Amino acid sequence: MTEARTNCRPPAWLASGLRREFRRIAGELSQPLDPMTATLLAQFVDASARAADAARRMKIEGITTRSRYGRPRVSDAVHAHMGATRDMLRCYRLLGFDRRRRFDTATT
Repeated sequence: MTEARTNCRPPAWLASGLRREFRRIAGELSQPLDPMTATLLAQFVDASARAADAARRMKIEGITTRSRYGRPRVSDAVHAHMGATRDMLRCYRLLGFDRRRRFDTATT
């Protein structure tokens, strides 16, 4: 491990379990983390945890609920999952984890 990678600390706002995941992913990266990459990685880890939490809620609550007028509507857990997945994929792409995007020269 390089000096920069071992000194990179997860942000204080991450929960302890997410900090472990941050360190695990940071240890697998081929390049040392600069502050911007560390922030993106922290957001990626946080978004993946939010997506997993929303998926658990969808299993329990279901994907539809009833509005106060008795009409079926999409559950709040579905909206939370969609937002967390969107954030996670955005960070995934910006971190360069998407090999297809990285090697596709036609789109750059």
